[in-house]
Amino acid sequence: MYTELRKTLPPDVQALFLKPKKQRTAAERKITDDYHVIFKVTAALLKPIMSPEVFKKYSELQKTVDGIRPPADLAEFWMVEDDNGRLMQDSYILTSGEPTQPQKDKVVKPGFPFQPANLEFRDGRRETFADWLTAPENPLFARVAVNRLWQWHFGEGLKKNPSDFGNLGGKPPTRTARLAVLRVRGQGFSMKAMNRLMVTSEAYRWPRKQRRNW
Repeated sequence: MYTELRKTLPPDVQALFLKPKKQRTAAERKITDDYHVIFKVTAALLKPIMSPEVFKKYSELQKTVDGIRPPADLAEFWMVEDDNGRLMQDSYILTSGEPTQPQKDKVVKPGFPFQPANLEFRDGRRETFADWLTAPENPLFARVAVNRLWQWHFGEGLKKNPSDFGNLGGKPPTRTARLAVLRVRGQGFSMKAMNRLMVTSEAYRWPRKQRRNW
Protein backbone atom coordinates (compact mmCIF):
# COMPACT_ATOMS: atom_id res chain seq x y z
CA MET A 1 0.00 0.00 0.00
CA TYR A 2 2.88 2.36 0.78
CA THR A 3 4.20 1.83 -2.74
CA GLU A 4 0.80 2.44 -4.31
CA LEU A 5 0.35 5.68 -2.41
CA ARG A 6 3.84 6.83 -3.30
CA LYS A 7 3.06 6.42 -7.00
CA THR A 8 0.37 9.10 -6.69
CA LEU A 9 3.04 11.72 -5.88
CA PRO A 10 5.00 13.81 -8.44
CA PRO A 11 8.12 12.03 -9.75
CA ASP A 12 10.56 14.41 -8.01
CA VAL A 13 8.79 13.91 -4.67
CA GLN A 14 8.79 10.14 -5.17
CA ALA A 15 12.55 10.34 -5.59
CA LEU A 16 12.86 12.12 -2.24
CA PHE A 17 10.89 9.39 -0.45
CA LEU A 18 13.19 6.75 -2.03
CA LYS A 19 16.18 8.66 -0.67
CA PRO A 20 17.27 7.59 2.87
CA LYS A 21 16.14 10.07 5.55
CA LYS A 22 19.65 10.70 6.82
CA GLN A 23 20.77 11.77 3.34
CA ARG A 24 17.98 14.31 2.82
CA THR A 25 18.74 18.01 3.15
CA ALA A 26 16.67 20.28 5.40
CA ALA A 27 14.68 21.51 2.38
CA GLU A 28 14.05 17.93 1.23
CA ARG A 29 12.88 16.90 4.73
CA LYS A 30 10.39 19.76 4.70
CA ILE A 31 9.00 18.57 1.35
CA THR A 32 8.58 15.00 2.55
CA ASP A 33 6.96 16.22 5.78
CA ASP A 34 4.44 18.25 3.78
CA TYR A 35 3.54 15.21 1.67
CA HIS A 36 3.51 12.79 4.60
CA VAL A 37 -0.26 13.22 5.05
CA ILE A 38 -0.68 11.26 1.81
CA PHE A 39 0.53 8.16 3.61
CA LYS A 40 -2.08 8.30 6.33
CA VAL A 41 -3.57 4.81 6.55
CA THR A 42 -7.35 4.70 6.93
CA ALA A 43 -9.81 1.87 7.39
CA ALA A 44 -11.24 2.49 3.92
CA LEU A 45 -7.82 1.79 2.40
CA LEU A 46 -7.07 -1.24 4.56
CA LYS A 47 -10.33 -3.15 4.19
CA PRO A 48 -9.86 -4.12 0.51
CA ILE A 49 -6.52 -5.78 1.22
CA MET A 50 -7.44 -7.53 4.48
CA SER A 51 -7.62 -11.28 4.57
CA PRO A 52 -11.02 -12.78 5.59
CA GLU A 53 -9.65 -13.74 9.01
CA VAL A 54 -8.20 -10.28 9.66
CA PHE A 55 -11.34 -8.55 8.41
CA LYS A 56 -13.50 -10.66 10.74
CA LYS A 57 -11.33 -9.77 13.72
CA TYR A 58 -11.35 -6.10 12.69
CA SER A 59 -15.17 -6.09 12.48
CA GLU A 60 -15.49 -7.61 15.97
CA LEU A 61 -13.13 -5.03 17.44
CA GLN A 62 -14.92 -2.20 15.64
CA LYS A 63 -18.27 -3.29 17.13
CA THR A 64 -16.71 -3.18 20.58
CA VAL A 65 -15.35 0.30 19.95
CA ASP A 66 -18.70 1.53 18.60
CA GLY A 67 -20.42 0.20 21.72
CA ILE A 68 -18.31 2.37 24.00
CA ARG A 69 -20.21 5.46 25.07
CA PRO A 70 -18.60 8.48 26.69
CA PRO A 71 -19.62 9.15 30.29
CA ALA A 72 -22.43 11.58 30.94
CA ASP A 73 -21.51 15.18 31.63
CA LEU A 74 -20.81 15.85 35.28
CA ALA A 75 -23.22 18.11 37.09
CA GLU A 76 -22.15 21.72 37.43
CA PHE A 77 -22.38 23.50 40.74
CA TRP A 78 -22.22 27.22 41.12
CA MET A 79 -20.89 28.94 44.20
CA VAL A 80 -22.12 32.34 45.27
CA GLU A 81 -19.98 34.59 47.39
CA ASP A 82 -21.72 37.21 49.49
CA ASP A 83 -20.66 40.83 49.40
CA ASN A 84 -20.61 41.50 53.14
CA GLY A 85 -20.50 45.23 52.56
CA ARG A 86 -23.72 45.23 50.54
CA LEU A 87 -25.41 42.82 52.93
CA MET A 88 -24.93 45.32 55.75
CA GLN A 89 -26.44 48.20 53.77
CA ASP A 90 -29.92 49.45 54.51
CA SER A 91 -32.90 48.31 52.44
CA TYR A 92 -35.81 50.54 51.52
CA ILE A 93 -39.40 50.23 50.40
CA LEU A 94 -39.45 50.11 46.60
CA THR A 95 -42.00 52.18 44.71
CA SER A 96 -44.10 49.73 42.68
CA GLY A 97 -41.45 47.12 43.36
CA GLU A 98 -38.96 48.94 41.14
CA PRO A 99 -35.40 48.53 42.53
CA THR A 100 -34.29 51.80 40.93
CA GLN A 101 -36.90 53.79 42.86
CA PRO A 102 -36.24 53.20 46.58
CA GLN A 103 -38.03 55.36 49.12
CA LYS A 104 -34.99 56.53 51.08
CA ASP A 105 -37.17 57.87 53.89
CA LYS A 106 -38.66 54.42 54.55
CA VAL A 107 -35.99 51.99 55.75
CA VAL A 108 -36.88 48.29 55.92
CA LYS A 109 -35.21 46.44 58.76
CA PRO A 110 -34.29 42.74 58.34
CA GLY A 111 -36.66 40.26 59.91
CA PHE A 112 -39.01 37.33 59.37
CA PRO A 113 -42.80 37.08 59.00
CA PHE A 114 -42.86 35.50 62.45
CA GLN A 115 -40.11 37.33 64.30
CA PRO A 116 -38.31 35.20 66.93
CA ALA A 117 -37.30 36.86 70.15
CA ASN A 118 -33.79 38.15 70.79
CA LEU A 119 -32.71 37.94 67.16
CA GLU A 120 -29.52 39.80 66.24
CA PHE A 121 -28.41 40.75 62.73
CA ARG A 122 -24.99 42.12 63.63
CA ASP A 123 -23.20 39.18 61.93
CA GLY A 124 -25.18 39.48 58.71
CA ARG A 125 -28.70 38.74 57.57
CA ARG A 126 -28.02 35.41 55.91
CA GLU A 127 -26.02 34.01 58.80
CA THR A 128 -28.74 35.05 61.21
CA PHE A 129 -31.36 33.44 58.99
CA ALA A 130 -29.35 30.20 58.80
CA ASP A 131 -28.92 30.13 62.59
CA TRP A 132 -32.64 30.70 63.09
CA LEU A 133 -33.62 28.09 60.49
CA THR A 134 -31.39 25.36 61.97
CA ALA A 135 -32.03 26.13 65.62
CA PRO A 136 -33.03 23.13 67.81
CA GLU A 137 -36.28 24.96 68.55
CA ASN A 138 -37.27 24.47 64.90
CA PRO A 139 -37.83 20.69 64.49
CA LEU A 140 -39.33 21.10 61.01
CA PHE A 141 -35.96 21.81 59.38
CA ALA A 142 -34.46 18.56 60.67
CA ARG A 143 -37.53 16.54 59.65
CA VAL A 144 -37.44 17.89 56.09
CA ALA A 145 -33.70 17.25 55.77
CA VAL A 146 -33.98 13.69 57.10
CA ASN A 147 -36.91 12.96 54.81
CA ARG A 148 -34.86 14.13 51.81
CA LEU A 149 -31.98 11.86 52.75
CA TRP A 150 -34.39 8.96 53.16
CA GLN A 151 -35.84 9.66 49.72
CA TRP A 152 -32.39 9.65 48.10
CA HIS A 153 -31.46 6.30 49.63
CA PHE A 154 -34.80 4.47 49.47
CA GLY A 155 -36.39 6.03 46.39
CA GLU A 156 -39.34 7.40 48.36
CA GLY A 157 -39.49 9.59 51.43
CA LEU A 158 -41.09 8.60 54.69
CA LYS A 159 -43.38 11.51 53.93
CA LYS A 160 -44.67 11.10 50.38
CA ASN A 161 -44.55 14.81 49.54
CA PRO A 162 -41.04 15.94 50.51
CA SER A 163 -41.63 19.53 49.39
CA ASP A 164 -44.66 20.19 51.59
CA PHE A 165 -44.30 19.78 55.34
CA GLY A 166 -46.85 22.47 56.11
CA ASN A 167 -50.33 22.04 57.54
CA LEU A 168 -51.76 21.17 54.12
CA GLY A 169 -49.04 18.59 53.49
CA GLY A 170 -50.16 16.24 56.22
CA LYS A 171 -48.60 15.28 59.52
CA PRO A 172 -44.98 14.08 59.30
CA PRO A 173 -44.54 10.37 60.14
CA THR A 174 -43.24 9.59 63.60
CA ARG A 175 -40.21 7.80 62.10
CA THR A 176 -39.13 11.03 60.45
CA ALA A 177 -39.48 12.85 63.75
CA ARG A 178 -37.39 10.24 65.58
CA LEU A 179 -34.61 10.38 63.01
CA ALA A 180 -34.71 14.16 63.04
CA VAL A 181 -34.36 14.31 66.82
CA LEU A 182 -31.45 11.86 66.64
CA ARG A 183 -29.83 13.94 63.92
CA VAL A 184 -30.10 17.20 65.86
CA ARG A 185 -29.24 16.02 69.35
CA GLY A 186 -26.96 13.07 68.78
CA GLN A 187 -25.22 13.80 65.48
CA GLY A 188 -24.92 17.57 65.56
CA PHE A 189 -26.42 18.08 62.07
CA SER A 190 -23.83 15.74 60.56
CA MET A 191 -24.98 14.69 57.08
CA LYS A 192 -22.25 12.04 56.97
CA ALA A 193 -23.46 10.49 60.21
CA MET A 194 -27.09 10.45 59.06
CA ASN A 195 -26.18 8.84 55.73
CA ARG A 196 -24.20 6.17 57.57
CA LEU A 197 -27.12 5.55 59.92
CA MET A 198 -29.52 4.96 57.02
CA VAL A 199 -27.33 2.77 54.82
CA THR A 200 -26.35 0.55 57.76
CA SER A 201 -29.92 0.10 58.97
CA GLU A 202 -31.94 -3.10 58.62
CA ALA A 203 -34.50 -1.23 56.52
CA TYR A 204 -31.86 -0.43 53.88
CA ARG A 205 -31.07 -4.14 53.48
CA TRP A 206 -34.72 -5.09 52.88
CA PRO A 207 -36.06 -5.70 49.35
CA ARG A 208 -37.53 -2.60 47.71
CA LYS A 209 -41.10 -3.96 47.78
CA GLN A 210 -40.94 -4.57 51.53
CA ARG A 211 -39.55 -1.11 52.15
CA ARG A 212 -42.71 0.48 50.78
CA ASN A 213 -44.83 -1.46 53.22
CA TRP A 214 -42.54 -0.66 56.14
